[in-house]
Amino acid sequence: ETIYSPDLTLPQHSHELACFCLVLGGSYEEAFERTAVLCRPSTVLFRPPEEAHTDRISRAGGHCFLIEPDSTWMTRVSELSARLDRPTSLEGGRAACLAMQLYREFQQIDDVSSLAIEGLALAIAAAMSRRTLPAAARIPPPWLERAREILHAGFTAPPTLARLADTVGVHPVYLASAFHKHYGRTIGDYVRRLRIEFACRELSSSEAPLAAVALAAGFSSQAHFSTTFKRLTDLTPAEYRRTFRVP
Repeated sequence: ETIYSPDLTLPQHSHELACFCLVLGGSYEEAFERTAVLCRPSTVLFRPPEEAHTDRISRAGGHCFLIEPDSTWMTRVSELSARLDRPTSLEGGRAACLAMQLYREFQQIDDVSSLAIEGLALAIAAAMSRRTLPAAARIPPPWLERAREILHAGFTAPPTLARLADTVGVHPVYLASAFHKHYGRTIGDYVRRLRIEFACRELSSSEAPLAAVALAAGFSSQAHFSTTFKRLTDLTPAEYRRTFRVP
């Protein structure tokens, strides 16, 4: 468990061991050779061993829980076909809940904690191996990054596909195809995940009623919000809040 000072910058460095990092508070940016990841509360980041990176801690500082498996464990995981060969980042969802459960085992060690920790670590590895950051060969063109930025800025009321395509200067069909190729999902699915990621942050950091969280995230009803949340995280919003709220 590590606390980072506000506005701290760590120059490029690497670590001998692989690392799973659960962000408990604050935020920071971790930059690799060709991509950077903004890590906020409920983010789980995986970094392979010897992966060069820099860290820039925000004004709010950083509070992280680090899990550093040794090479023997990583070899065993790779033999089980878990694809953990490059940086991977997930915000909210199942991986965050599993990492929080592991953090609580770490806080209250007993006779069976080692067994629980081993099982949770393997489950986290499985969840993380299903999603990796885009490879260098798939760096999106500037116009596509602009489209993604527009969606991030207005995910509660996103533009139509035609308007978004017109804004970035491409045909709607080409935009939809390129977006799926580079980001691994349709524009609609991407917006849904942005809304759920926002909801995860709200659920873990506030006591706002579920209906208010649903409305703020852009959902037309609490029922639609709960259905989508359960489908994408395997938990109901209430279950997520109970699991991830730090005492």
